[in-house]
Amino acid sequence: MPVNMLEDGEERVQSGNSLRLALFGNPETLQIPHHKLEKDGSARGILCGGNLSVLYSLLGSDLQLDSAGKLLFLEDLDEYLYHVDRMMQAINRSGIGTKAAAWLIGGMSEMRDNAIPYGYNAEEIIAQAHQTLDSPLCFGIEAGHIPLNRALVFGMHYQLEAGRLSPLL
Repeated sequence: MPVNMLEDGEERVQSGNSLRLALFGNPETLQIPHHKLEKDGSARGILCGGNLSVLYSLLGSDLQLDSAGKLLFLEDLDEYLYHVDRMMQAINRSGIGTKAAAWLIGGMSEMRDNAIPYGYNAEEIIAQAHQTLDSPLCFGIEAGHIPLNRALVFGMHYQLEAGRLSPLL
């Protein structure tokens, strides 16, 4: 999200450089940090996805995402945790989650809880939604509504392997 690039600092510079590289046809390889809920594996495919709330709003329409055999990127901002659970269940029921070759999770920023806590954070909810799948699940992709926002090119082929997301040029 370019709005995150308005802040001064090193993250702005890195985000701008990442965007510049992508715009000029040389998107960067991303290092994916280890996360306790990840499911290791490798996958190759077209990158698709985006904001979870937007993808959810398109379910059942002619604009519903086709993720079959693709690398599914998800991020979101300012959602209630119980909404994240509902959206993830619907994403799976629609086939978007279950048909993807891998799940890549970016910023799940400023999530909200109720007065009575939901009991799980966004990453735990996503891991639960993924638990019956054999595909890789990665957290910590530096993209979304976050200050360090790496550019991803949807529609481009990428390879996920050994903690790296590499564009296939």
